[in-house]
Amino acid sequence: MRNLFRYGNKAALIVGALLLFLDNVPLAHEFGAWQIGCLLCFWYSATAVVEDQRIDRKVKYGLIAYLVIALLVLLFHGGFGEDPSGTPDWSLHPALKAMGVGK
Repeated sequence: MRNLFRYGNKAALIVGALLLFLDNVPLAHEFGAWQIGCLLCFWYSATAVVEDQRIDRKVKYGLIAYLVIALLVLLFHGGFGEDPSGTPDWSLHPALKAMGVGK
């Protein structure tokens, strides 16, 4: 089972970091790039802590608890609780805007 996720963990970190940066793009923000990026980075960090044989069991539990708290803070900081704004202005066709559809 460990070999199955060996390269997937690194890919999760890279994709997670890219999604965190892409959250500034309106389309990516609408689909939750920040939240998915946080979850992927958390997955990488948690599996790295669990698989490391040099870390004591009590320290592992402490690190996992810290990662869960950090994940919750990042998710709620990134607008996890905000409701979708409907149809944003940037996605409407100019002709529809001229007719007043977006207002």
